[in-house]
Amino acid sequence: MKFFARPILVDAFQWNGEYPLPPPLECNWNNDPRTSSSVSFNTPSGHVYVDKGDWIITDIMGNVELCKPEVFPMAYVRAEQDS
Repeated sequence: MKFFARPILVDAFQWNGEYPLPPPLECNWNNDPRTSSSVSFNTPSGHVYVDKGDWIITDIMGNVELCKPEVFPMAYVRAEQDS
């Protein structure tokens, strides 16, 4: 069987590489061998590394997830009015 996901309003912002990130995100700077400009944080899906240009999404339950910039426009559309 196939299902549609229910449309829900999420908060999202695209990280521009500047620190600090807005609250409530608690992130860590990393000396990650992939890139020196990454930050990381824990999500329900595990530990993620954020690169410049990635979208950081907070859902209605307050969970924070990462979305790569090439996927974001396929999964999300801007709400007519920011709440």
